[in-house]
Amino acid sequence: MNNRAPHQTVVVVRLLSIQGGYFAYLRALLPELQRGGHDVLLVVITTKNLRPAIQGLLPSIQVRFVDEPSFHNAYLQPCLFRLLQSAHTRYILVNDLYESLFFFSYASLYRKTALYVVVHSTLRDMPGSRKFTVAIIYTLHRLLQSLVAMYISVSSYCAENLISAGIQHARIVVVPNGLPPVQVERVLRSGRNNLSVGYVGRFSHEKGPDIFLKTAALCLDLPVTFTLFGTGPLGEQIREQVRDMSNCQIEPTLNDAGEIYSRLDVLIIPSRSEGQPYAVLEAFQNNVLVIGSTAGGLPELLQGRGIMIEPNTPERYRNALQHVLENGQDVSVMKEAALTYMQRDGGAMRMGKAYLNLLKKS
Repeated sequence: MNNRAPHQTVVVVRLLSIQGGYFAYLRALLPELQRGGHDVLLVVITTKNLRPAIQGLLPSIQVRFVDEPSFHNAYLQPCLFRLLQSAHTRYILVNDLYESLFFFSYASLYRKTALYVVVHSTLRDMPGSRKFTVAIIYTLHRLLQSLVAMYISVSSYCAENLISAGIQHARIVVVPNGLPPVQVERVLRSGRNNLSVGYVGRFSHEKGPDIFLKTAALCLDLPVTFTLFGTGPLGEQIREQVRDMSNCQIEPTLNDAGEIYSRLDVLIIPSRSEGQPYAVLEAFQNNVLVIGSTAGGLPELLQGRGIMIEPNTPERYRNALQHVLENGQDVSVMKEAALTYMQRDGGAMRMGKAYLNLLKKS
């Protein structure tokens, strides 16, 4: 009988919505860590109104909450130290380049604790980011990278960005995101009168909902309807524009990805900045064609499995939709390639195994 105590693994993440990619990442990864023998504690930086929903959607995970407004308060650091010490922490996985800086001092004092930084996007691509602040964050990582057991990047694009910032190649590993398997409807949804096109994500500048709306405005002569699922800082602005559009609507964001994608034929991801969005994997898994921009790590997923468009070009998205309407065979080939990718490389079990192997080495 194996009486070895499970490892106490602390996963730290900031969640400002339960619909975003971070939440899909947690729902995929944390059960795999548990199945691998890790006692997981999730530390969530969030707002108080999201606490019940987060706890309800992760019922098997022990969760500790940190209020979003107070996280950067200097008084919080001792609280985090006490939390990590009381948890007998062996591994810390921090899902942000900035938040990870708060754990460098802990890693320097407690060398038996291995710090991992999971990189989902690049700070340099974020509009509105203060260049001076971003430069400081990257400089601190370059100088203190010896305190990090490994940088786990979700895409080669993010990994290359780390290398250009001075992080040693040997300290970086690429582990693409994954999803738990689901039953997939493999038939084409050609019975609809109109092509149903969706946007699933945060209403923020870097995600490009404005480009989605401009594309819809160019498609009034096509049998296409457009639906946005999401929330975010541009929500009111987006709703105002949609009120004046005859071929576009906003739907309440749903927790069940399958229900969202059952309504869609095509997902458009018009992002200006991306790491490796979970919306692409969800669309692949649910047999929905993806038309996405060439920003960030998107081409790594879409090559041969979807249609790629230069960012900020709504007229090219319009042309792509016309191509989809006229070329059903091309669509079938891409969707089949996407399903094959999910079955071979896009599973949560594959992702979880990669994380477990990394943790085992430290």
